[in-house]
Amino acid sequence: LFRSSTSPSAQEQVLGEVVEQEAQDLLSFELEESEIDPELPPRIFDSPYRLIIPKIGVDMEIIPNEKNEKLALKRGGWLIPGTADPTNANGYNNMVIAAHRYQYTSGPNTFFDLDLLENGDEVIIEWEEQIFRYLIEKSEVVEPSEVSVLAKTSQPQLTLFTCTPKFTTKQRLIVTAKPI
Repeated sequence: LFRSSTSPSAQEQVLGEVVEQEAQDLLSFELEESEIDPELPPRIFDSPYRLIIPKIGVDMEIIPNEKNEKLALKRGGWLIPGTADPTNANGYNNMVIAAHRYQYTSGPNTFFDLDLLENGDEVIIEWEEQIFRYLIEKSEVVEPSEVSVLAKTSQPQLTLFTCTPKFTTKQRLIVTAKPI
């Protein structure tokens, strides 16, 4: 990185300038993100699609337009192709997001504690610099063959689903929420 003819004080000055520039870049990134909604936690990934569930610590990327289920679920919450997005541009009304219950760990990128949500808990979708807020309305457990949870609805709603009980694929936990 440095030539041997560079004195230690010159090296320190250059290094200090690099660190200062990186800090300024990081600060400006956080400021740009906080302009969307200063109450949201800082972004931990670079995507215009984000799912936040404050009560259970979920903060995951939403993966839209991905037909490969396994690839999408490795990255975060998979927006099931053909279902609505929060703008409801396609008129489907039902935005359906699936995510793993665990990925060899719990954490913000899984639905590990989805079963702890109660009616009235908040879910936040950040979608292309717009914020959409929902309140949990219902939780239920269904068989994996129950595909009605994917159906078009008459009113906008958010449907989240994952496997249940934890560490099995026996059934599906379905959580639905309505926009505020």
